[in-house]
Amino acid sequence: MAELRVPDRFKSGIARVADLTQDGFDQLLAALKKAPSFKDVRELLAWIGSETPSVGKADLELMMNALVPMFRVQRDSDVSATVFASDVSDSIGPLPERDLFTSRISLLIEESALDLVSSRIADAKQEVERNFCKLRILTDLRPAFPAERGTLPTDMAVIHNFQIGYHDGTGKHQEFYVSLDALDLEKLKKAIALAEERASTLESMLEKSGIRLHR
Repeated sequence: MAELRVPDRFKSGIARVADLTQDGFDQLLAALKKAPSFKDVRELLAWIGSETPSVGKADLELMMNALVPMFRVQRDSDVSATVFASDVSDSIGPLPERDLFTSRISLLIEESALDLVSSRIADAKQEVERNFCKLRILTDLRPAFPAERGTLPTDMAVIHNFQIGYHDGTGKHQEFYVSLDALDLEKLKKAIALAEERASTLESMLEKSGIRLHR
């Protein structure tokens, strides 16, 4: 696999794994082994918290928020959990007990309790070329000047500039602008209403089939 880069927001949580006492680590691993399937990290934390009295709540939250995405990345890679854990260690930097850290990480990310529904849904949503992240509408007046220079305009148009932000396939934020007038807004309203109607129909179908819908 390509050189692994651990996002900075996960590094402190991953490093906590090396700092756990042996008793704390054993409790965490045992809890993950017998944990049922959960929807998201919040549910997983609520359950594991009662099973790991030797692990602080704040440390547990940091570790789970880092380990859950690591589980998905390792499953999508072409390397074993051991090699992946070693790559994680290299990405974080020098550790006082590197072998212990690598061994612990490789054991933890083998546990299917980290395969949360919310993570699978997030992956499914992101498997597109561009992911929408924000929208801003800038409305202004555009004067229509007569051909004769120096003549004041007697007519104007209202223009809505849509600033659409998205993340590309590399995760980089990008933006582009689209201008719309009143007629375009009506088209957009109708398109949104149609999309909502179709979503409602699909939701009813899924409910009858017993499949859960995630928004």
